[in-house]
Order: sequence, then structure tokens, then C-alpha cells
Amino acid sequence: MHFETVNQSKKIMGGSIASILFISLILLWPLFTNAQNLVDSSSDKSNVETEFSTVTITGFGNALAASYERLQRGVSAFNANSQLAPLAVLKFRVSESEKNNIPLALRLELDDRHWLPIEVDVEGYFVLPEITGPQVKTAQIVANRKNGIAKIEPNTTSPGLAVGTSRLGDLRLTCSVRWAIYGEDAPLALRAMTALTDGPCNNRLIRMYVMPRAGEKTKKIFLQEGNRKLELVEDGIRRGFITPLHDQSWSNEARSVSEFNPE
Repeated sequence: MHFETVNQSKKIMGGSIASILFISLILLWPLFTNAQNLVDSSSDKSNVETEFSTVTITGFGNALAASYERLQRGVSAFNANSQLAPLAVLKFRVSESEKNNIPLALRLELDDRHWLPIEVDVEGYFVLPEITGPQVKTAQIVANRKNGIAKIEPNTTSPGLAVGTSRLGDLRLTCSVRWAIYGEDAPLALRAMTALTDGPCNNRLIRMYVMPRAGEKTKKIFLQEGNRKLELVEDGIRRGFITPLHDQSWSNEARSVSEFNPE
């Protein structure tokens, strides 16, 4: 799940931990850690001048472009599974593996001549605009960032959470949203395995990881509910913490609490 918290400034997020959910198949190949490529391969933007209000990029090759229709599937999954986190808000985030001093800018391209600017905050969070009609199938979210270096991830976060804390229901909901967007890119064996379990989020044979955000010095993560406490196991290779989203003995109100290394 993209436990990257929503930051509508930091009000909606309530200071909750921002991290990324990755899913992988036990004893098989990883699930869609590389399936977040929403680029429409039929679109050649290698020699396009892309202008975003105050930001102009000339000759920006392989720009990050996400299918609007795919992201909208995530919105539908969020609405269908809202009982997991009734107060949560869905946002998307452009995350980057490299530092970039150019201000991030986004727009919704309806066709070659029509586009709409998308408001994005300083941490890369934005709300998917609503459009209807045939344009849904062809519209794209385009960023002044390179595909491969930047990516778009969903996140759901309930308000009022302390820094370093996430609701398990929020993480489960984020997982459902992510599967709705990227599931069709998953390996056939994985899709077959999850066909009877509504995706990987409720399957005990699939590992779910909480991935600390870049630069975040997470030492330990605990799952807590009432007097019950479980230290999550860290996967040294993936550098994530295995989270039992499938285990219904933990309610949606259980908390994932991070312990950070001192600076």
C-alpha cells in the first residue's frame, strides 16, 4: 500500500506515516513492484514541448504519463471498499527516486489540444479530477517528470492519526485501490491465485510490505490493538516490514506504529 500519507498540507494526513505498500508472492516472483508503469507506450513524447503554467520543459523525453481510466478504477475500488476506512480520503502522489529542484507540475490531458491543470501540493499529493464521457478512455495525467524516476501511487489516510501511525483499515483499503489500478499487470500465476480471494489483499500466501518512505529512518514497526502487540518482521532484501493485512483477527482499527532511529 502506498502508506504514503495524504498530505493536503498536513491537515488531512494528521501526521500519519508515509510509506509504500508493495506486494510479493511467497516462493514465487515479486508482484507488481514494477507494475506501477502507467505510461501509454503508444504515446511518443520524446520531442514534445510541455508547458505547465510557470514551468516549461522542452525536449522532455519519456515523460511520466498515467492513464486516467486506470486511476479511476482505483477511485471506484476506494468507494466500493470504503467500509474499511469510513473517514479516509483518497489521494494520489507523485513520488521520485531522485531529487529534483524543478517544481512539480501536473495536468490532465483530454486530447492533443485540451488540458486542465491539476493542483498538487509540495509533497506531490493530488486529487484525481472528475471527468465523464469518451475522454475517460484516452485522458492522461502528465507530469513534468521522467517515467522510471517518478511514479504515481495511491494512498488512503484517516484523519487524526499521530506521526508514524497508520490504521490497518487504511492500509487494507490502499491495497485494494492499488490492486484495482495495477492488478492487470501482475503475473498470470498471481492473478490466478488471487482470483477467488478478491485480489492479493486478503490472501495469506502473499506477503504485504510496509516500505518506509525514502529518507525515513524506521527502526521498528509494531502492530497494536488493545493489549495485543506484534513486532513486524523486516525483510532485509526488500527493506520493508511484512504486514498481515489478511489476518482478520486484527480489526481495521489496529494501528501500525513506527519507531524511528534518532537523528
